[in-house]
Amino acid sequence: MKNLYQILGVPKTATKSEIKKAYQKLAMKAHPDRGGDKEVFQEITIAYETLSDDARRAHYDKSGSIDKKQSVEDLAITMIASTFSQIIDSHDFSGDYVNTARKHFKKISSNTEDEIKRIDRIIARLEKIVGRVEAKDQEINIFQSTVMAKISDLNHTRHKYAEKFEILHMAIAILMVYSDDVGAAAESQGVKDKMRKAGMFFDSI
Repeated sequence: MKNLYQILGVPKTATKSEIKKAYQKLAMKAHPDRGGDKEVFQEITIAYETLSDDARRAHYDKSGSIDKKQSVEDLAITMIASTFSQIIDSHDFSGDYVNTARKHFKKISSNTEDEIKRIDRIIARLEKIVGRVEAKDQEINIFQSTVMAKISDLNHTRHKYAEKFEILHMAIAILMVYSDDVGAAAESQGVKDKMRKAGMFFDSI
């Protein structure tokens, strides 16, 4: 892999804004839909995703290597653990933890899918107007450049949502093998309450 800063044509001291502008300009020329090279476009995208993320950029600057993303399964497990933690912190000990988490993920997954479809519709509309304004005898068509920059931004956002959607589906799949014996837990809690009232159960236990 080439030097990421060289790929984008920016200095090592480049700001996020400068990195984004460089990416948009290069992505517009290299995008496969506009006759560009797919591998070059992927190279540009990897450079941008790495250098636009503070943690990944710091790792790259220090080691010279690209910090590989966690696997979808690892990210899903982290998401599940975080959700369970939030449910427990709510101090609702009577509900079904697994079902609550599963419903939560399904709701977010549905909203994420809707957002992806919305972005796709906007991109489709922008692609229809990209060549509408002509600029005779001009090396750069400002209108076209502006539209392509917006399409590039939307594609990047769509990619993030698509990753999130994939992680959510993995989380839902993982939870399929989980079950919460909430009935047994409630019965156990009821016994403890009776013991506590009878003075046979200490709060410190």
